[in-house]
Amino acid sequence: MLSLLILVASFGFAQADLWEALRSEGKRAQKEARYADAETHFRAARDEAQRLGASDPRLLTSPNDLAELFQTRAAMATRNNHWSVC
Repeated sequence: MLSLLILVASFGFAQADLWEALRSEGKRAQKEARYADAETHFRAARDEAQRLGASDPRLLTSPNDLAELFQTRAAMATRNNHWSVC
């Protein structure tokens, strides 16, 4: 029974590590203005957070990361349009 609990707990940590890795890659891609890559990673992190359960706080962080990305992408598009008009 104890080995089953340890196995389940370690699986949960592995999922959390995967979520963190996906989110970190998304943040790195966003910082480097690779917005499509960032979106892919953030969406994968969101999917992983959903597997972690409805009460897991990462389920709220992941959509927030996507929202920030979309805001950044929209701001960059507006800025680029402004400079192309001038």
